[in-house]
Amino acid sequence: MEWQRIDNERDPDRCQGVDIHGQCQYKRAAPSNYCPRHGGNKGLEKAEKEKVRNYHLGKWRHRVHQFADNPEIKSLREEIGIIRMMIESVLNRCEEEVDLITYSGKIQNLIAQAQKLVTECHRLEERTGILLDKQTILVLADSLVKIIGEHVSDADALDMIAGKMVDVVGKMGGLQNVRDAANDAGPN
Repeated sequence: MEWQRIDNERDPDRCQGVDIHGQCQYKRAAPSNYCPRHGGNKGLEKAEKEKVRNYHLGKWRHRVHQFADNPEIKSLREEIGIIRMMIESVLNRCEEEVDLITYSGKIQNLIAQAQKLVTECHRLEERTGILLDKQTILVLADSLVKIIGEHVSDADALDMIAGKMVDVVGKMGGLQNVRDAANDAGPN
């Protein structure tokens, strides 16, 4: 950026900065009202940094959405997605075992942050009622079996459907003894 002195005292492009000698004698750095000496270039630098930041956000948005849409994540999806993306980025930089050792502190911090986010997300969903407990899932499965029972008259087929639904619920939630809990719940 060139520094240009003003030609006359009333130049409309004169820097608005003031020092011990009076108003600055240089032209302003558009769009600022100040010359680079008085910080006129800071606005341009800030705008340039903003452009770069927006470019990176756009570039990474797709990867963030891939992590955020993962059904394994409870909520706070974008934050967890960003942390997982950062872990992936650090791991991609590691070409040799030495690199893993070099980045081990950073990797451990990112994993700890991801763990905290997932834990907090689970707590939030529990508090807000978004997270279904085992009993609610079993009641839902029982209701679905009843709906199917209205259209299927074969009792053996209904028992098989109910058993498979309980197995699926057990696999999804990592529930233990789901069949026992289903039997304990009994018919509604």
